[in-house]
Amino acid sequence: MTVGKKESESNEGVGWVAFEISSELRQKAEGVVEKIRSDSDKQRHVPELVEVVLAMTDRGLHYYFLHPLEEAGVGVVTRKAVALAIGTAGRTLPVVVRKTVKSLNDDQLLKIAEFVDHILIREESQATEER
Repeated sequence: MTVGKKESESNEGVGWVAFEISSELRQKAEGVVEKIRSDSDKQRHVPELVEVVLAMTDRGLHYYFLHPLEEAGVGVVTRKAVALAIGTAGRTLPVVVRKTVKSLNDDQLLKIAEFVDHILIREESQATEER
């Protein structure tokens, strides 16, 4: 697998954690990154970038907190308590993320888009095709 990175960057000595996302979310993420890179009016892509960041965050929270509990066979009451905590965060995060991303200038939006691209892990065959 290849992690999106600049040619000058090295992965040597770096560890990674990852979680699976749907192909639909991957395509949305790649699409908004490309739009922000290529469009002189980057601000018009803020709603889509917010949507992608929130979807990735939600997926990550579920994967890192609920998935291990399910795999470990932890009881339903404990899993529901964790899901409730994640749901609380999930209701607060959108407000903060929307407000923050809306306040960014074009250079900052591009950096956020580049970060989204950076954290997408692609299969070797896909990464090779993109070069």
